[in-house]
Amino acid sequence: MSQIWTSIKERLKDELEKQSYLTWIVNTHATIDDDTLTVYSDYEFQRDWLEKQYKDIIFHTVKTITGQTYEIYFEVQPRKSFIESTEEKHYTLQDVDILKKKITELERTVQDLEDRLNRLEKKHFS
Repeated sequence: MSQIWTSIKERLKDELEKQSYLTWIVNTHATIDDDTLTVYSDYEFQRDWLEKQYKDIIFHTVKTITGQTYEIYFEVQPRKSFIESTEEKHYTLQDVDILKKKITELERTVQDLEDRLNRLEKKHFS
């Protein structure tokens, strides 16, 4: 399968703008099972974008390369090589406390932004 997906990606590389290809396609991987092709991305936003913006071109490219039609699905599954290359981290209590403080600060910032957005919406729609 990796050779088929590599061929599909090469064709997409020729058909898409360079930055689009690098942003959305280059880090994907895929599997074929019977009449289903599943494209895996590293994160949800990428998966959603691929499905909305690139499903048709992927479908047609797959058909051109393989001569067959497949149902195309998109899922989030970070590449194993990325997961395997990360080392297990050992955090101290001090590290955890620092992270908790940062999370609390970020939560306050998000709440402040949500409040500002609500005030702007009320002002705009009043």
